Amino acid sequence: MKLVKKAELYVTELFKNVLEFKYKNHDVTHTKNVVNAVEEIGQQEQISEKDIEILQLAAWFHDTGYIKCKDGHEGESVKIATTFLVANEVDQNTIDSVSNLIMATVFNHEPKTILEKIMCDSDYYHV
Repeated sequence: MKLVKKAELYVTELFKNVLEFKYKNHDVTHTKNVVNAVEEIGQQEQISEKDIEILQLAAWFHDTGYIKCKDGHEGESVKIATTFLVANEVDQNTIDSVSNLIMATVFNHEPKTILEKIMCDSDYYHV
């Protein structure tokens, strides 16, 4: 099974069991919207397939930290994503890239790369 699909199933189940009614603006619907936005913007920007995959993974996991806390949830999201990615034998460079993109969703973060900009824009794309 493709890694992004595994991430989708994992996060969807996590949200269903833990967050479904707790944070309406940070639920599975919001997350799917962010995933769709990174795909759309990434294709418009002619980003490589590998970078789109990294963006998709970051998008799936970017709000998972809400299962632990609201403030600082991005750091918790990185931990959850890292655990999932390590368990799926993902290389460290990809894990680091996904983690950096999750941290780019911190409120008022100034994006430094095109991938960070895509991630930030995607998080607010449907607002």
